[in-house]
Amino acid sequence: KINPKELFDGIEDIRLEIGFGMGDFLFEKALAYPNVGFVGCEVFENGVASLLAKIIKFKINNIRIHFGNCLDLIHNFNYSALNKIYILFPDPWHKTKHKKRRFFNENNAMYLCSLLKKNGTINIATDIEDYANQILGIMQKKDNFSYIDSIFFNAEKKIKKNFNTKYEQKALKVGKKINYLIFKKKDD
Repeated sequence: KINPKELFDGIEDIRLEIGFGMGDFLFEKALAYPNVGFVGCEVFENGVASLLAKIIKFKINNIRIHFGNCLDLIHNFNYSALNKIYILFPDPWHKTKHKKRRFFNENNAMYLCSLLKKNGTINIATDIEDYANQILGIMQKKDNFSYIDSIFFNAEKKIKKNFNTKYEQKALKVGKKINYLIFKKKDD
């Protein structure tokens, strides 16, 4: 098992982004919150290279990158180790026959939920209505999680004007509705 605290010297607040793309969101978060440890997972080399270039250029020391499938990482993290998990615009797999490939499913949700500390949150954004409904359906079955208001994302965007991810900008440009879903682990 991997203890995320061992990745960051003296940092207690540790957050995970799954599928960070080009790393813009993770980079901005790390700059805005230097006392928070961020772990990012990405399978695409160009995205990892882009984020690494920013880390080097700006001498950022509160980001760790897992280059590969996030399942390899989340299946090996200690339980109750993370404060926040971000899943921003996961691949929607539009075709009905491909929907079983969607990342946020019952099994992966179980693992993600086990990684969060009490009061930790899973923060998800998608512009695909039926994916949002699928996620809501999965999370509403979990007694130890509450759906909370998505004001978090709006507050975070105020940190920097171009804080949006590439997929969020694309969706907004064509007038799509963005579903911001935040689920909080209950403190009981």
